[in-house]
Amino acid sequence: MGLFGNLTKSNFDKSRLDTASISLLFISLYQTFSLVSQGFYWQSILFILAGGGQFYYLINSQNKKFSLRVAMFCITVFWVAILSSNSVRQGWELDWLFILIPCAYLLLNLKAANIINVTGLIVLQAVFYTDDYFTNGTARLLPFFVLMVIANMLATQHVYLKSALKRSQTHDALTGCVNRVCFQHEIIKASDICRRYQINMSMISLQINEPSKQIALLGNERFDQYLTSLAQVWSSRLRNTDILCRYSDGIFIVLLPSTVLESALLLADELVKSSKDYDFNLQNNIQIRSKTMTHDGAESWEDWLNRTVL
Repeated sequence: MGLFGNLTKSNFDKSRLDTASISLLFISLYQTFSLVSQGFYWQSILFILAGGGQFYYLINSQNKKFSLRVAMFCITVFWVAILSSNSVRQGWELDWLFILIPCAYLLLNLKAANIINVTGLIVLQAVFYTDDYFTNGTARLLPFFVLMVIANMLATQHVYLKSALKRSQTHDALTGCVNRVCFQHEIIKASDICRRYQINMSMISLQINEPSKQIALLGNERFDQYLTSLAQVWSSRLRNTDILCRYSDGIFIVLLPSTVLESALLLADELVKSSKDYDFNLQNNIQIRSKTMTHDGAESWEDWLNRTVL
């Protein structure tokens, strides 16, 4: 994905936040003007506060240090404004709940949005109960509870999509291993740590002999299945701190933090042996070569990587 993937994710988040912010800002301005024009000045103050916070959030939505706090403030003040203004304009608040409830999910995480929306609807139900029968109040708010459930489901899908988009930027789509771009960032960090703190770092290169020939024999689909299974077998034998990368079509590289050469060589032999012992449902075992190198503490990450790649 590279730079395009990062921009896509950034635009994805920015569009979500801007949509909710502009919607709530419009409601705040509209209700402020409406209340002031009818002489309800004190009731309009909360909408002015909500609108000011929403405008501030809109122009600074990329600053993640304060975004959640400001979003919580905007949504909470908006709910309080709707509930308090109900005393002077009976029933009008229902016109805007169709926008407020989804906006809460766009600006907040699932847990925070559920807490605020459920609390607001319960308080509104209590207000209706004092003015009307419980059944009638429930019937009036039932569409909004249904809307909250739907918005919650869509927000869950949004979280999943965002997670998948983030993972696609750093992992290979076929094998699930770290991709080449992300791996280079990890090597740079590992090389800097090695030079600064003199910590042992090792890398293992694992190359499939003549991958183009194997593709011709097996076909693209079966070869892809083989690579996926092979990555799973190797990953099961690595530590959580080790990083397995699909460097190219037939080359995998393992980055081993805090690992001396002797331990890396033993692991390389184990990985090659596991690729031979595991039953991949192939007619014959595919030959895999390995090469292991440690960081000498002085070389650059490019030289270290070039020495390791077969």
